[in-house]
Amino acid sequence: SRSADRANLMRNQLIERGVPPAQVKIAAKGAVSGRRAGVRVVAAAAAPGEDKKPVESDGAPVGESHFESKGAMTVAKGTSAMVSVVNQKAKGEVVYLYDAESRHGDSRYAFKSVRFANPTQSTLESGPMTVYGDGRFIGEGLAEPIPPGQTAVVPFALDRQVVVDREGSTGDRMDTLVKLHRGVLTAEVQHWKLTKLKLTNRQFKPVTVLVRHQSLRGWTVSKGPKAAEQFGESRLYQVVLAPGETQMLEIEESTPLVRTVDLRTPFGVELVRAWLELGKPNEAVEAQMTKLVKLFDEVNKAEETIHSLRERADEYRLRMNELQEQLVSLKAVKTSGPLMAHLQQKMREISDKVQQTTIQIVQQQEKQMLARVQFHEGLAELTLQKQTAQK
Repeated sequence: SRSADRANLMRNQLIERGVPPAQVKIAAKGAVSGRRAGVRVVAAAAAPGEDKKPVESDGAPVGESHFESKGAMTVAKGTSAMVSVVNQKAKGEVVYLYDAESRHGDSRYAFKSVRFANPTQSTLESGPMTVYGDGRFIGEGLAEPIPPGQTAVVPFALDRQVVVDREGSTGDRMDTLVKLHRGVLTAEVQHWKLTKLKLTNRQFKPVTVLVRHQSLRGWTVSKGPKAAEQFGESRLYQVVLAPGETQMLEIEESTPLVRTVDLRTPFGVELVRAWLELGKPNEAVEAQMTKLVKLFDEVNKAEETIHSLRERADEYRLRMNELQEQLVSLKAVKTSGPLMAHLQQKMREISDKVQQTTIQIVQQQEKQMLARVQFHEGLAELTLQKQTAQK
């Protein structure tokens, strides 16, 4: 038993030194009289016709290559798997990708990414991608399937060197007038939303930032950078930032809606105001709409003036009450003659101001009433003639 163990150990050592396993044979002789227990290594002569060149222990096997995968692969029993390996140069560059819409993106920072084109005639399947630069590991990303000849952008690191501040707003813009009945207007409205991005480069070198934006179904980009690259169902807008530079990027989208609005409400008047500013060709109602908007503004201006005058009158009355209390207190003081006269004079002046303010309030109320009546009268007479919609 001990001899067999020693023989196996010796066999392994010979194989490690480069002796081919086929040339190592173990023969157990058992106990031999006159010999001590142990293992002997015997070099047998090569058979006639055999290659007598020594076996090289260094170097990779001829005709074989080794590729190591970070992920495990399971091949079921009775099946096979094919692994494709491509060794080909591709055009690419390091960029930054801002993607606030996908679950792998970030709404605050842009990811450092590699952009390259698939140089093969085959689709590169999805999977992990390791990025090396200057002979060292710099990051790892996950690539989607890349069709032949198509460009891919693969994020691999978040270094927080490109900061993005994001804000948005929405609104409605009247496009085409459809029907008008007793001050209720039916119109085709463009519902829009505006996305503003403030991109800042913190580095001391220029960078290229790709902004990924995907429009929802039924929405179209009505305002944005002209240079855009289609990236699947999304668009990539390219921004080049100098060292320490900040740029603004605005993307406006719109979708058509049919809305019914009351022109007597502030919302309806604002839609009409925006429609007039766009200069839509409808001469039949343009002059009437302009007059109605002006009257509506007069009503609101009068309301603001009345509110301001009432606040001023309340302050005057409060001051009059203070003076009245002071005059009552001074009646008990014998030497308060000059001060009493001064306070009484102030009381008369403030009383006059209260009276003038009250008159101004009444005048503004009359002006407001007149403008309101004219507004409703003009709204009742407003008609919408047939027009040719031009967008």
